Amino acid sequence: MSKPAVIYYSASGHGTAMANRVAAAAEAAGTEARVCHIAETRDPQSFAQNPAWTANHEATKDLPAASGEDIVWADAIIFGSPTRFGGQTSQFRAFIDTLGELWAQGKLADKIYAGLTSSQTAHGGQETTLMNLYTTLMHFGGIIVAPGYTDPAKFVDGNPYGVSHVSGPENKNPLDEAALNALDHLARRVVSLADRLGAERRLSFQLGERVDGPPARPAGAPRSRRRFRSGFAVLGAAIDRCARRLQMGMGVGRGGREPLAAVVGGASEFPELPQVR
Repeated sequence: MSKPAVIYYSASGHGTAMANRVAAAAEAAGTEARVCHIAETRDPQSFAQNPAWTANHEATKDLPAASGEDIVWADAIIFGSPTRFGGQTSQFRAFIDTLGELWAQGKLADKIYAGLTSSQTAHGGQETTLMNLYTTLMHFGGIIVAPGYTDPAKFVDGNPYGVSHVSGPENKNPLDEAALNALDHLARRVVSLADRLGAERRLSFQLGERVDGPPARPAGAPRSRRRFRSGFAVLGAAIDRCARRLQMGMGVGRGGREPLAAVVGGASEFPELPQVR
């Protein structure tokens, strides 16, 4: 069973609704999901004239706030932030800036990541917000799982980068059917891929490898260019482990219990895994 965490910041409550929906869909897929809000950094008096912002703050302020340990616990993380001038909010970025030590220890790497966002207007920076988020996740060494157009729902909401919601000029639009279906699909896709990568334990080194982070590279040593023996570039430690399991004839389907013959047609072939929807 994979362990997804939904870590989000929300001002007027739309992000809270999106986070709860995607977590519920993940749990319906058979996981233990954790929903964690990012703490407000603004003085509540500065948004006292905004009833929705105040109401969301009052509803979440006493809940445990997100921390880096929530990422360490999880093997799949769905981040959420409203759009601010084409990027994430200052509150969200302040949280990201607390993760430096975990990043240095390699504890943010080799996990699945995806994103969701909202804005008041269509084309109000939603795509750039998600793309900018994914740039950060590349620095983590994360495995980015975008929904693409892997489900009919994505041809309705039209966002291949993640899931987005248009809250309207007064921030009053509820989540519509297109957004709800897209959130459900994103959750199922993230969970499915986390399970495929053997995520009963954290993706970061469940086989006892690099428990405390990557080994130090000796001074002057060349950087490793690790590759599959078949010549394919290694995308990360988790996929590297899948390759070793295949070489050992263990298989990768159904938690590694499928025989190799069920996954690959011959010993000389590189496995073509089933498409995830």
